[in-house]
Amino acid sequence: MAQEAGDGGTGQEASRPSTHASAHRKEIHRLKQLLAEKTLEVDFFKGALQKIEARRQRNSGTGEMASTTKIREVMSLQVA
Repeated sequence: MAQEAGDGGTGQEASRPSTHASAHRKEIHRLKQLLAEKTLEVDFFKGALQKIEARRQRNSGTGEMASTTKIREVMSLQVA
């Protein structure tokens, strides 16, 4: 009886596509969880930064732009 190429004679060639698909599904699930976690982190830090900027604006009687705002403007110019 001839062996199928690539199955090593185990007869498991047919199960490989589902094994690969299962592994891919697990990886996709893991990456989606990681993306959700990072999105929450970004939202948290955005909120914290906004609170800091608002506090600095209130505490700065000169009306001068807060340093975090200056840094953001510089960074946005570098990205553009």
